[in-house]
Amino acid sequence: HPGQEEVYFVISGTATFKIDGDVFEARPQTAVRVAGDAFRSVHNDTDDEAELLIFSPRLDEPPIEKQDDFWAST
Repeated sequence: HPGQEEVYFVISGTATFKIDGDVFEARPQTAVRVAGDAFRSVHNDTDDEAELLIFSPRLDEPPIEKQDDFWAST
């Protein structure tokens, strides 16, 4: 989502984020802001459920950009 800022809020569980080259976990009551110029991905590496709220501007045609092997170096 080039140019699109996002804020993720973890309600429950644990989410693993990769923002550019940084990989980290976020637990409940944690907010993560992602700048519009950052490559980002989030997923759940656990067997438990995770709930997140995601805030971003609403765009008619959101931009999409893919980076091959984004998780390969982790």
